[in-house]
Amino acid sequence: MNTNNEEASLDQVLRETNELLNKLDSIKEKSSISESKSLKEPKQEYKKMPGNHREVNTQETRSIVLLGVILLLAFLALILQVASEGNKAENTVTGEIEGEKTKLLENPDNDKSSRPTTDPSSSSQEQVYFTGIDLLVTNNLCNKKGNFCIYGLASLVTSEKGSANYKFEDTAKGESVTIRGMIEILNINKEPDGTRTFSFSFRDNQAETTSGWAAAGHFMIDKNAKQPGIMSRFQTSESFGPKTPVGLENTSYLFPR
Repeated sequence: MNTNNEEASLDQVLRETNELLNKLDSIKEKSSISESKSLKEPKQEYKKMPGNHREVNTQETRSIVLLGVILLLAFLALILQVASEGNKAENTVTGEIEGEKTKLLENPDNDKSSRPTTDPSSSSQEQVYFTGIDLLVTNNLCNKKGNFCIYGLASLVTSEKGSANYKFEDTAKGESVTIRGMIEILNINKEPDGTRTFSFSFRDNQAETTSGWAAAGHFMIDKNAKQPGIMSRFQTSESFGPKTPVGLENTSYLFPR
């Protein structure tokens, strides 16, 4: 009787022990699974984080390098533009100066083109015709009064070398004045059709000119529709005396002789 009770009690203890062990095993298994998850997750996160970090850094580096290249190109373009504008400004100033110089020396609005022609009424004397002037230019041109003459202008134009001479003699402000000098070619522009455009200079001979009256400058011939004759103009750009200041212009109307 007691033996049966003891066996029953022993069986009960074994069953309870097995149940307790099973519970412990279940708890241990859950704990192991939880630890495994907790261990795996940080590793996965640890693996992903560096990869993401490197990817972000690479993109940022490329963006910075690209921005740097763009800024460098923009800076170089700015330098080239400034240099170009500087050269352009310098070229513009130089062009204006040369333009003024050319205009002053050549006077394209005043100097007339010419071509050598022969007057059938007088083949022994050189004569040239200037466009816009209805009189032939000869080697002897004088004003009506005869106190101012130019000699050798036709030969100068025909040969394109040498010089022509002029002489003025008159009384001015109670003083007897004599002016002698020469005319030379400054420049000739030749067109394909044979047309020539001349610019001339003049210079008084100081040794043969009354003191205070000598000068030098630009000589031009033209036509005035209101006045007969060949209009000659002497514009002073250099003065050797107070009677002929810089900027003074003397005009005479000449006729061939």
